[in-house]
Amino acid sequence: MKYRAILLVLLLGLAPGLVRGQTVTDLPPSQIYRLTDKSLYQDGCFPPCLCPIMVSSAITGTFRLSRASQDPLFTYYAVGDVNLIVPLGGGEIRITGTGTYKIGGEFALVHQLQLELKVGDRDIQKYDSGLVVGGGDFPAINLTVAMNGMICRDTAITFAAVPVPSNQILPYSIAGSSYEQGCFGPCDCAISTAPAFGKLGLVRLSDAGGIVTFGVVDASWRVLRSASSAAGGFLVNGFGIYQVSSPPKTQRMLLDLTLDGRASQKFDSGVVPGGGNPFRIDIALAANGFACFDQVFDLHARRIRPPATMQAEPSKKGRRHGDKGPSFADPQ
Repeated sequence: MKYRAILLVLLLGLAPGLVRGQTVTDLPPSQIYRLTDKSLYQDGCFPPCLCPIMVSSAITGTFRLSRASQDPLFTYYAVGDVNLIVPLGGGEIRITGTGTYKIGGEFALVHQLQLELKVGDRDIQKYDSGLVVGGGDFPAINLTVAMNGMICRDTAITFAAVPVPSNQILPYSIAGSSYEQGCFGPCDCAISTAPAFGKLGLVRLSDAGGIVTFGVVDASWRVLRSASSAAGGFLVNGFGIYQVSSPPKTQRMLLDLTLDGRASQKFDSGVVPGGGNPFRIDIALAANGFACFDQVFDLHARRIRPPATMQAEPSKKGRRHGDKGPSFADPQ
């Protein structure tokens, strides 16, 4: 018995290292994730309460996972650019936010997802999965977050997500674009125009009802003071949604952009003609609907051909998201 006790102590002492060893992966320091078809949005009455209200829908979108820190028990990640779409009742609910993810443990592998999310027009709320056993499939993530622990009236979101391979992020350059500020529509005042350049990426999310939806990721731009000077100006960062429908050929882009480090703003094109050419996107987005004093990005994005090493056939996993032959979704 004495020797068994000593062996048990030794095994328990080794357990933290064994658990932490399971979290070591080749995941880059910062990685775009895409929700899989196992993800779910639920809103209504959960047990033990009884009421007829329960909305359940598929959900799709992207987010970014960035390694933040590590201690003897856990590895911590920052969750950013949460960018989700829920199709409901002929319309859509957009969900954005940030948070944290941790994985590790002492005697068993556990993980936890904590987010601050804005769901539609609601105020920002905290969503938490709790610290639960799991995480053995990391870098894949499968956790359900809720405001109230899925008890009585609540909203719950299942994040079943995997990293997006680099060859499934379609790169675009926005050289030749511009940022305009001034009076539009019926108002009368001068409009200033400054050149903008940078990049963005598209990640295919869904193809339903004649509408192809992409996540816009890694939007990173600079607006210059003038066309003749590369000095000064300000940085623009963000993410969002791009949709193309056919027929007729229409497009819409909705971006959450941070200009010069200020609070994030929504820029929306509305549904406008276009979207028929997968190698270029020409669209204008406004912060105030092109009404009176406004800020507008006149965006001209051109597809960047990836290096030859990235021109492999998309994986079967990628094709589950609607890849069907040459299109926006296939590297050319």
